[in-house]
Amino acid sequence: MIISRPTSTSLRRLIIAGLLLAATAGPIRAGEYQDDLKARRVSVLRKLDAGTVMIAWSAPARVYSTDVNYEYRQDSNLLYLAGLDQEETILVLMPGAATKKEVIFVREPNARREHWNGHTLTREEVTAQTGIETVYFLAQFEPFITTMFNARNFGLRRGETTTEWNAFQEEVKAGRGKLALLLGPRPAPSQELPEVYVWANKFRDRFFGVAVTDAKPIVRRAPARRRSIQRFLTLRPRPSASGRLLPRRSVSHDSPTATGPVGKGQKNDARSASADPPESHPPAPMLSARRFSRRSSPSTRSTTPLSETTNRKLSPTSAPRGRRTAAPSPGARESQASVPDGDRTEMASAS
Repeated sequence: MIISRPTSTSLRRLIIAGLLLAATAGPIRAGEYQDDLKARRVSVLRKLDAGTVMIAWSAPARVYSTDVNYEYRQDSNLLYLAGLDQEETILVLMPGAATKKEVIFVREPNARREHWNGHTLTREEVTAQTGIETVYFLAQFEPFITTMFNARNFGLRRGETTTEWNAFQEEVKAGRGKLALLLGPRPAPSQELPEVYVWANKFRDRFFGVAVTDAKPIVRRAPARRRSIQRFLTLRPRPSASGRLLPRRSVSHDSPTATGPVGKGQKNDARSASADPPESHPPAPMLSARRFSRRSSPSTRSTTPLSETTNRKLSPTSAPRGRRTAAPSPGARESQASVPDGDRTEMASAS
């Protein structure tokens, strides 16, 4: 088979087609993803009051050996809300702000670090990927939090005024300021405190009138994850005993099974609800004698049923399979032909 090399014209056409496809399909997919992330953040903002600031940190990098780290895995909550898989990222949600309810902090680009660790997203790329318009660098995180809980405006020049954070400032001045962190289960007194607990203690030492609450119950990812898993199991085909692929039935773990409501002693799990329906199996094929008879002739080895093979009397001249027998000489054939049938039978039994 001869494969011709593509010409410059065909390569140019392929490149143009790929660029057009990326230009048309890329924004649609990115827009749908941004809308999904936006809906998740809005759902969390609705559960917070005007005087609360929620902070979500990215997962820290883990050292494998010396200057080699493990493969980075983003914090599940931050990835769920921002969709950003990059180290040193902080998401801040402020329902008390007028327009800047969603603020994200990322690390600054560094040419030397990017030479070894790869590209760092710019502020424009972060906005395009997450849908968050207010993007600051990581060095501005502490000044931003300090300014907010001191009931002041952030990022303004001398002489400028704004009403962006008026609702939040009023709550803080009234002593109703709150800080929501993703704390999770409380560690034991003898255990070492996680980094978020250490940061919360330092914050309370400086802003002792602000209450620190746990935002874990607010960010509920379990229902969405359960629906996605259920949808995957519904769409994935299941193999049957006959080798055919059958569509899976959609199963709701919160509703009774198809057989009726769950009673005492019954199990309402995925295995009992998605059990395969009974199928009519085809009859088993007729077994050949090849696997069971080693002395059958080649003509009947693959066509004779097992019952006929076991009941048939083997001839004394048939040799076991795999053992060669020498062909009789012409003189032996003549002497064998001259022997009567009765004497031949006695000779065979004597041998």
